[in-house]
Amino acid sequence: MKLPFEELRDKIKAENENSKIQTEKHEAAGCWSYAYLSRWVVLERGLKKLYNVHNKERIRAGALAWLEYLDGKTTKAPGKINDFSVDTRKMPPYNLIKELLGTSNSIKTAIDTSGKFREMRNKIAHKAEGLKSEKGYLEFKKTIDKAITQLITNLSKNINENKKRGK
Repeated sequence: MKLPFEELRDKIKAENENSKIQTEKHEAAGCWSYAYLSRWVVLERGLKKLYNVHNKERIRAGALAWLEYLDGKTTKAPGKINDFSVDTRKMPPYNLIKELLGTSNSIKTAIDTSGKFREMRNKIAHKAEGLKSEKGYLEFKKTIDKAITQLITNLSKNINENKKRGK
């Protein structure tokens, strides 16, 4: 059975490969904004799925603590579980990404809410404004590609560390 992060990493890898095919089609047509969104969506979906995995694990840990208490295995009642939300519509905050995957500067740069890479994604998605030239597009693509690679790499590192620890 695959670990949650292993399954997540494999899904992101598959999405990444599919996105590269779509991106090439958009690039060939000179649709720089669509090409950028094709790459961005891999990062965004991957991070949201990471957040969902974290939420499930957080809820599971709380529920197990309550079961132990209810079964009389512990005498101290665990803390209240205030949130049972699993699926999120938001990307995780960087501090959670760092907690789960370690320092991820490329991801941090890409998702910074005041940075130009996230701003461009929002301009394309919400205002139908976008990248006008291949040169501008290539700069943005390079940053998003580095962030996707870092996400996959850091998930792999996490998986390997957990396997070494026997988790």
